[in-house]
Amino acid sequence: ENMNQPIPADVAYDVHGRPTTDPSEALKGAIRVFDRSFKGSHLALMVELLAGALTGAAMSDKANAKNWGSLVIVIDPAVLGSREDFLQSAEVMCQRVKNAKLVEGFEEMLLPGERGDRMEAEAVAR
Repeated sequence: ENMNQPIPADVAYDVHGRPTTDPSEALKGAIRVFDRSFKGSHLALMVELLAGALTGAAMSDKANAKNWGSLVIVIDPAVLGSREDFLQSAEVMCQRVKNAKLVEGFEEMLLPGERGDRMEAEAVAR
């Protein structure tokens, strides 16, 4: 919004539910979920319920209430199976994501943290 540039088309809605490229209008409306389906919106709702309603955070006017809520979930994979099985399954899933067909204009699929790790390595190398 501060850069005074439009956002990409097809990523946000204005307050009336219409697609918008205006960042100010998007902030008043909603960001589209990653998969543009009911599954993604249900995942977003689940996170809001866990990190918002469950923690006692403001649910209707977060900005004015200044009560966003915080939730930390810690899962020990060993409780559900062996550490090795988990790590192997996680590696298979990550490789599936990395090897997914790329959208035109992209050269590589990055997993969370990879971009930051690269930036840090470049900064350290300087």
